[in-house]
Amino acid sequence: MDSFLRRSGLRGRSWPAGARWQHRPFGRVGAEVTADETNRAAQLATMSMLGSLSRELGDLDRIVAWLRVDGFVLAAPGFDRTTNVINGCSDLIIEIFGPERGRHARAAMGVSATPLSCPVILAAEVAIKRV
Repeated sequence: MDSFLRRSGLRGRSWPAGARWQHRPFGRVGAEVTADETNRAAQLATMSMLGSLSRELGDLDRIVAWLRVDGFVLAAPGFDRTTNVINGCSDLIIEIFGPERGRHARAAMGVSATPLSCPVILAAEVAIKRV
């Protein structure tokens, strides 16, 4: 795979990103992993996604708006605070890009499996400035 970004006109959709393998923890939120640890995992996954976007776009300033973030939380049965976990991603995006460019729609879903048992997987859609 050559690209981590699928472009269509002035929009781009990132491939799903998780925290790098060397950044623990791994496992289900609410069982092996605490909500606080997973909030940090969401921040690390966001940084991974930003790195991919930067490589693909050449400059993160080309992102004029974050349109949508989809968060998938590897949740233990009964864990229902997935939105709190994905706040780690949303808060970081708004901190970096500001509320005007960084505010976005989002989904925070609890799932029963993720690749390599990553506690958080993220994907995003951004509006891209024409060069």
